[in-house]
Amino acid sequence: MSVSDHSPSFLSSSYYREQAQIEAQLHLKQINNWWKEAGHCTNFMVATNPKHFKSEVLSAKDQLVVVDFISPSCYACKTMFSKVKQLADNNPEVKFIMVNVDDMPELANGMQVRVLPFFQLWRNSEMLAGLSANLKTLDVLRAELSSHKDCTVPQCESN
Repeated sequence: MSVSDHSPSFLSSSYYREQAQIEAQLHLKQINNWWKEAGHCTNFMVATNPKHFKSEVLSAKDQLVVVDFISPSCYACKTMFSKVKQLADNNPEVKFIMVNVDDMPELANGMQVRVLPFFQLWRNSEMLAGLSANLKTLDVLRAELSSHKDCTVPQCESN
């Protein structure tokens, strides 16, 4: 009879494997919560469900809205996140809404989101533009944002 014959079952390799899987899942869940930081900016929020998304877009009326469609496991979405937060900080008059497509696949499909990260610009319940962007094409998003912002300086009115 060996020592392993007297070992409690919780010391078996399957126990350790299960514990490692549980710890890995918890760690992955922690890592994939990066996108929930969006709610810390006053003009940047996370849509909690399709009804909430629709309500936020409709309530914005003539305010420009930038919708950022992401997946927590999307590396490009995660790398873009700090840049999108900077855009929100630099454009306090614009409402930014983040949509987790994993939580709302029907909304993403209805909005014809095919690649991530994907952005839409809205005003008066009308979609003005839809585009994919990454760190290399961030200027495209900035240009779209600028082209749809209201002009608030006197120089614009003379053009």
